[in-house]
Amino acid sequence: MMDIDQIRYASDGTAWKTPSMRGYVKKTVLDAETYGDNAFKLTFVKANGTAYDFFWDNGTGTSSSSLTLDYELLGHILNSNWQQGTASEFEAARGGTGTW
Repeated sequence: MMDIDQIRYASDGTAWKTPSMRGYVKKTVLDAETYGDNAFKLTFVKANGTAYDFFWDNGTGTSSSSLTLDYELLGHILNSNWQQGTASEFEAARGGTGTW
């Protein structure tokens, strides 16, 4: 499982997935003047390309859409074997079977 500091200090465009995930999670750093220091967006991309955004603004999290925490996603979140790469690398592997 990753902790918030790993996400917070990762650079713009960093993405994560577990080995069995077809989808991925991508970080986008948000403009500090508009959103405040250390603000970012996490985009959860499903295997079919559907995306859900979660915004982090100095310790306050909000979601722009309803992301269902199903059994498959929870299993990935609790997995301790996360891989770090770029969204473009993981986009090439997206698809296949399963929701995530």
